[in-house]
Amino acid sequence: MKSRAKKIVAFTLSSACAIGVGLALAQSPPPDGMGPGAEGGMGAGMGGGDAAGMGGGGPRVIEPLTSKLSEVHSGDYVLDPDHGRIIWNVSHHGFSIFSAVFSKIDAKLKFDAADVTRSQLDATVNMKSVGSLIPEFDVKLNSPVWLNTDKYPTSRFKSTKIEVTGPNKLRVTGDLNFYGTTKPATMDVTFIQAGNVSPPAGGYRVGFNGVMVIKRSEWGMEKSTVGDEVTLNLEAEFTLPGAAAAH
Repeated sequence: MKSRAKKIVAFTLSSACAIGVGLALAQSPPPDGMGPGAEGGMGAGMGGGDAAGMGGGGPRVIEPLTSKLSEVHSGDYVLDPDHGRIIWNVSHHGFSIFSAVFSKIDAKLKFDAADVTRSQLDATVNMKSVGSLIPEFDVKLNSPVWLNTDKYPTSRFKSTKIEVTGPNKLRVTGDLNFYGTTKPATMDVTFIQAGNVSPPAGGYRVGFNGVMVIKRSEWGMEKSTVGDEVTLNLEAEFTLPGAAAAH
């Protein structure tokens, strides 16, 4: 990437925050064998303390899984740090789609099952967690030439409005702060499932996927041959502190 491409990356990172964390977004419910009552537990056995999930027998069910958003417990959730990330994509001068990730996100979700639109999401992205699998480029991304993460170490997304757009589908609008600028941003979220099984450890858990598309120029970044449109894909699993944990 040329030096001016730095701005797109910066913008991308910003976006990432939004998604932040968020609630997460747009993907389909789990395929057969991965939803409520599933015995395989493949999706459940990939995090810390989940080694048992790679063996036979399937997860132990403490509270049955549900793929209905209306059945999710209300409460104050926190993001599982091992299962929250933002993958961003942008056109690299029209030749290919370049991807990188933000791997450290701190997010809180206040979920109201009686009225989902009253729920609230607050997510902060650690900008220094950006990773492209190109170590030399990651150094440049963190430098003043690009993201200047010493000066702007975090980005934050705080929801202001949540709408139900379909079965298990939400649209989350909020304020995205990045690089010293705050502007509205919107993401489409898909609820995946919720329940308490072991593995994974940690008690009652709810999962979302999300997608946000932004134009970096709207955050004041200079347009260039690097794409103006940035797509952020969010993976998020929230746990409910105090809920009975699986052991």
